[in-house]
Amino acid sequence: MRNDSIAAALCAALLVPLPTHAAPAQNQTAATGKTQAAPAVPAQSAAPSIAVSDTVAVPVWPKAAVTLPVNQPIAASFALGAVEGINPALLSGVTAKGYARKVEAGPQTVGQVLVTSVAKGEREETISTEGLTAQFDAKGANELFPEKTLEVKGSKSALIAALERLAKTEKKDEAKKPANDGSVRQGSDKGRSNDLAAQYRTPATVTPTPAPEKQSSTEVRTSTEGCRVRVDLAQGKAIRQSKEQTFTDGVLAGESQCTDSDVS
Repeated sequence: MRNDSIAAALCAALLVPLPTHAAPAQNQTAATGKTQAAPAVPAQSAAPSIAVSDTVAVPVWPKAAVTLPVNQPIAASFALGAVEGINPALLSGVTAKGYARKVEAGPQTVGQVLVTSVAKGEREETISTEGLTAQFDAKGANELFPEKTLEVKGSKSALIAALERLAKTEKKDEAKKPANDGSVRQGSDKGRSNDLAAQYRTPATVTPTPAPEKQSSTEVRTSTEGCRVRVDLAQGKAIRQSKEQTFTDGVLAGESQCTDSDVS
């Protein structure tokens, strides 16, 4: 039932003008045989329209790709662009909600968009019964994309009123938020905090104990590396030579010259 009512509302708001080819019907009187024009039928009053001075064009584009079904309207959300004569603060963060579809009008395919409300977060305000509408050539088009900007038109005063109600609701919601719990707790615990402050004592200065210095270790080693064997021709002996090496913490710090050691 909801889709049917939406479709009816969309049809009423977005009427595609179709050409009329029918001429007024004529009657022929039986007595005279002359044709006589049918009595004029009073013209039906047109649907109430928005005054030109109150009409506003609003640039909108879908927030995500929207399918354009034939005849059956589908819900859609639109982003709002800047509107001349409307405070930008009222439009900040606001989403336009409505419906989109396409219809066959003779040889033409017409896309239709109807914006019925404005929303911000969980809050939503209806614009008017007529809403903001747009019609465009939709031949070969099956979707609306965020890259394509449309212009919906409608009552400027109704749009501003809805935006102001939305902003007013937002301010009321902010006013209902509870005060900071921390500030309340601070006031109730003031006496306790003072008691704790009175008991506070500055700790005595503690002189850090220096870490013990690491004792270096010295080691003396005997090595024959780099020392040649000396041959004593007079005695007919070969004498091995060696040297002493001093290591500090495992690192060679110095060494002596090669001297005679063992007899080889």
